[in-house]
Amino acid sequence: MHGNSIDAGPPARARPARITRTARAAPRRDDRAFAPGGALNAAGLLLLLFYANHLLSRPGACTSLNHTLSAVVWPAPVLGIALLLHCRRPLAWWLGAGSLFATLLAAGSLDWVPWHVDALFAAVNVVEAIAGAWLARRYLIAGGGVDTLRGFAMFVLLLPLGMAAMHATLAAAILSVWMNDREWLSEWSRAYAANALALLVLLPALLTWNARACGATWSRSRNQLPVLATFGSLCFASIWGYQAEVARALLALSLSWAALEGGLVLASQLNALSAIALIAMTLGGRGPYAWHHDGHGVWALQVDLIGVAILSMCIAIATGERRRLARQIERSRRFESLGFFAGGIVHDFSNVLTTIDCHAEYASERLASGARADDSIDEIHRAVERGRDLAAQILLAARRGEPVLTRVSVDEVVDEALAATRAAAWRGVEIVRCGDGARDGARRGDVRHVVFADRSQLARAVMNLVGNAVRAARATVVVRVGVNGGVNGGASDGASRGAPAARAFDVAIGEASMPGGVWIEVSDDGEGIDVEPLDRIFEPFYSNRSGAPGTGLGLAIVAGAALAHRGQIAVATDRGAGSCFRLTLPAAWGTGAPDAMDAGAPGAVQERT
Repeated sequence: MHGNSIDAGPPARARPARITRTARAAPRRDDRAFAPGGALNAAGLLLLLFYANHLLSRPGACTSLNHTLSAVVWPAPVLGIALLLHCRRPLAWWLGAGSLFATLLAAGSLDWVPWHVDALFAAVNVVEAIAGAWLARRYLIAGGGVDTLRGFAMFVLLLPLGMAAMHATLAAAILSVWMNDREWLSEWSRAYAANALALLVLLPALLTWNARACGATWSRSRNQLPVLATFGSLCFASIWGYQAEVARALLALSLSWAALEGGLVLASQLNALSAIALIAMTLGGRGPYAWHHDGHGVWALQVDLIGVAILSMCIAIATGERRRLARQIERSRRFESLGFFAGGIVHDFSNVLTTIDCHAEYASERLASGARADDSIDEIHRAVERGRDLAAQILLAARRGEPVLTRVSVDEVVDEALAATRAAAWRGVEIVRCGDGARDGARRGDVRHVVFADRSQLARAVMNLVGNAVRAARATVVVRVGVNGGVNGGASDGASRGAPAARAFDVAIGEASMPGGVWIEVSDDGEGIDVEPLDRIFEPFYSNRSGAPGTGLGLAIVAGAALAHRGQIAVATDRGAGSCFRLTLPAAWGTGAPDAMDAGAPGAVQERT
């Protein structure tokens, strides 16, 4: 387990840690939001895609007919985007796109449509899936996800509006050429509505999918009543479908209630389940939308689903932002009070230490050289230094004091911290150093890995992260250095591709988005962190290692350093699967040697969660 300290004593008969430098990352689990990856998940998505496409391509099930799934929602591009989002390297992207095209073509070969038309439709869907996955990675994941109003607006603009319009234009052109009696605008409107509905209702459920978070959300007691109300509204709509207005109102109210109580994860999941249920009802001739025999049932269903989805997600996002702001204010007040208290205590404590040190120095001068008391006096001096170091840690953990900013090479700080940790670590744990900085110093001094920071604070923060990981790991600790802004998970370094963006973590404290920011990531293969709420691990004097020695200041110091430098500290953990911490700092733009002294304004403490 991780604690909030790095001062645990070494166990007996343990072997020292071993540091390995490599340009390739050790394997790690990746089941977080925006990465529904894994071979099993990919195979399941391909099978679902094959079945859905085969179902839609049966005779008579074309976009010009109502009461068919293709006229209501077209899920193929959404499933393709979900498939490609877990592909972390270019080769995996090409393999995923090829598998997607082959699956669509195989399903299309079973229908009555000519093979060249099937190939064109498959190509259109693959193009939309590739473009949608790239846009999601580039602008949504790297920009912080869809759990902010800005991120949700970007999501709606890029995918349900932009990509759906592109897909509809190409699909309508194919249909109007293949079937001469089809009106292009009519086909475009049908294709656009079906595709936009799938992107707006189904894709957020996949983007916010996280097994651990979903399990905790659905099992939370306060969310059970809204969930039951939603399922009750669907049952009412199925049984008393002729009461259309009542059924719609009940469903909208229950989904809004779920969004208010459960947040974005619950709202997106219930939106997807409700859409699937209502579509199934309509296709089966039940529900409030099956009573329209003039072709308006499909249009009414699409409008209602889109409207309810936007309403519930906006409620969930606004509520989440308000709760984060409330937690930020509460945390700021708590640390402000703690800072005043710590400042007074440290001041008095420093005076006591100064008095002790002066008297020890005076005694040393009065005693003859080589006296038996020399060792005791030296021990007093060392104890005074440890006390001053503890006072400095308390100030850092309490967000007191201002960093002295200089240009610092992150690679050099990480190397020094690993060397110090190796000397202090006694467990038989292998520390794997990944990234460009590990390649025999080839990129040492690279301006991409240079930040304006207080070197001592940054070194202490890295040592705390690595020390905690060494104690928590079973066998391996992986240390990565990278830069935000790449197309593969926010990393620009080839060795770091695949590392999740900061918003993919369970808890993130600090600046929400730092394009071009330099991050240090430390992950272990231990038991994970079992703390609820998880952000408690960053509180001063908190530790979940009962009975273990330590001050409980380790992670609080890391959080204090991140906030003092206008950066971010994020953590992701799974029980039994280890933990991952990422410290992100703004990059120092411009050229110059990393050790060049550039006096900067002290870093103000600013906190966003």
